[in-house]
Amino acid sequence: MSTLSSIPGFLPILELISTPLPAFLITLSLTTIPYFVIKLSVTSQYLDLFRMLSSNLESQLGYNRKHNSLQNEFDFIVVGGGSAGSAVAARLSEQYQVLLIEAGGDPHPLTYVPLMAEALVNLPMIDWQYTTEPLNNSGFVWPNQKMSWPRGKSLGGSSNSNNMIYMRGNPEDFNNWARYTGDERWSYANVEPIFKRMEDYDGHWKGSSHHGEGGPLRIEKSNYDPSASYWLKAGKELGKRVLDQNAFQSEGFSPLDVTQKGGARFSTFRGYIEPNFNNPNLTIHRYSIATKIHFDSGMKAIGVTYYRHANKKYASAKNEIIISCGAINSPKLLLLSGIGPKEQLDSFNINTLVNLKVGENLQDHVLGMAGPFLLGKNVSFLRFRDLTPIAATEYLALGKGPLSSPSGISATGLISSQQNDNKNWPDILMMHVARGIDKNMGKELEQVLGMKLNSGLSKFFEYNAMNDSNFVFVAVGRPKSRGYIKLASNDPFVKPLINPNYFSDEGGADLDVLIQGIQFAVKVYENTTAFKELGARLAPNHFPGCEDHAMKSRSYWECFIRQNPHTMFHPSGTCKMGPLDHPDSVVDSELRVIGTKGLRVADSSIMPFICNANLNSPTIMIGEMCADLVKNDWPNITPEKNVTITV
Repeated sequence: MSTLSSIPGFLPILELISTPLPAFLITLSLTTIPYFVIKLSVTSQYLDLFRMLSSNLESQLGYNRKHNSLQNEFDFIVVGGGSAGSAVAARLSEQYQVLLIEAGGDPHPLTYVPLMAEALVNLPMIDWQYTTEPLNNSGFVWPNQKMSWPRGKSLGGSSNSNNMIYMRGNPEDFNNWARYTGDERWSYANVEPIFKRMEDYDGHWKGSSHHGEGGPLRIEKSNYDPSASYWLKAGKELGKRVLDQNAFQSEGFSPLDVTQKGGARFSTFRGYIEPNFNNPNLTIHRYSIATKIHFDSGMKAIGVTYYRHANKKYASAKNEIIISCGAINSPKLLLLSGIGPKEQLDSFNINTLVNLKVGENLQDHVLGMAGPFLLGKNVSFLRFRDLTPIAATEYLALGKGPLSSPSGISATGLISSQQNDNKNWPDILMMHVARGIDKNMGKELEQVLGMKLNSGLSKFFEYNAMNDSNFVFVAVGRPKSRGYIKLASNDPFVKPLINPNYFSDEGGADLDVLIQGIQFAVKVYENTTAFKELGARLAPNHFPGCEDHAMKSRSYWECFIRQNPHTMFHPSGTCKMGPLDHPDSVVDSELRVIGTKGLRVADSSIMPFICNANLNSPTIMIGEMCADLVKNDWPNITPEKNVTITV
């Protein structure tokens, strides 16, 4: 250890790898792992996993090694190496010199194991650890009603910690963007080829003309779905087809396609960054926090100030700067750079360069929980029963079993509320979760997610502990409520103010849609022969704080939601894409920041309207689209010979 500690820059890595983990992970590593290391005969799959983890550690060890170039001028600078930024940087480095500035390092090795993701939420070395402002009349399970909003801080961003669900969104989501912006390049007919180009698809619909092969993003079938077949059968009973959620989707239920390879997480770090480690055109500065974009007298973006290992740095861009810091940090960086609402910037003595509505239009999929639905058969994941040495062996040998699953999520559903008049554009998103309730699950979730300890959630779970069960996570797919991101200080190292403003829409449509989704989920479990085979029934106990409401009544579900709301981790919309003459627009349809030159934004913040989907894949598509737009504008640049390496 002392030898490793003496390596320059290695101490942050030691801190990252040695960060305390919940007790069940320590138990797994100290008991299960030695068993399969001793008992498991060496297989090619085991060697692949070993090489993958080893290469990750090797790249971490080398992050601070010397490089033989002091270059600080590049053709393009990409700020943020998350889901979109990884794609932008990799694609642009095919023909230009690119600097990628990333606040974190490489992914934590445990992120490769899907089940471990939930235990790594809110770890400071790989997560920004954001919390919201106090929620209005909701969120009582959260300390002071401030909800935890985890966001990834590493190369690959939140694709290292999400549930790996591969969903593009409905074609009408993108057609709506095209109508709003007046730019047909955002229509589904024009973005589907980009999705296909991204994909190396080996999922449930392999061979379909709607999917691609050979792209950077590996997509496979979920390898663990203990009760997904019952979910799909129940959907059919209720008139919902089994369909490809990534084709021309309508209402229906779907088996899960995930961004995995051989049961291991396949993030944008693996798909876009790792293959470019030896690309001489790509320089990566890890552990580097951008604090300001600089402009010349003509409002052309010319450089970035950033802090790398607490040392102030400056890099200049010959052509353009692309901000890909996500829906929280992209608006924050623009605001710190003088682009945003003048009144807000004046309050922090920041000179307003362009008065735009940066940070407004914040959207998220607010989530309600239906369940637990208690089951009479062993068709869910119970950790004390199923996380065994045999399961660990199965995972290393075959990439299957509970360790390959993101929290037991194994299928999805898309349905329409009563308010929705277009059944081909559903407005409710459901995720089927085959998760039993372990003895301390509620307390562990409270600890990991930053909830109140001994809140209503842990008390609710304790009543049904040690039972096979299912849950349905239900989300408002196209919310009407809008929140905001604002500066809390002109100090770039102070976290911004986040107000998702859930359930603030006039008329209360968002809350009503969410209640309808939960009521439909109850119908799936209690009114179908598929789940009657399993003896499925909604747990009979009230959620704490809702005892005065009749079980399953509308008022009960409203109380349940207000007590225990969650984010689906899908913030978006804070640098809104729109027409040049629209007062709400921050970027135009080519992702250029209005009122500037040589500055674009590419991430989920540009979405004018959130997709009814998990946002990772549409965010990657935005990164790919941005790279295309940039290449179209700069077709004749030939990069100079360069010998940079990732650092």
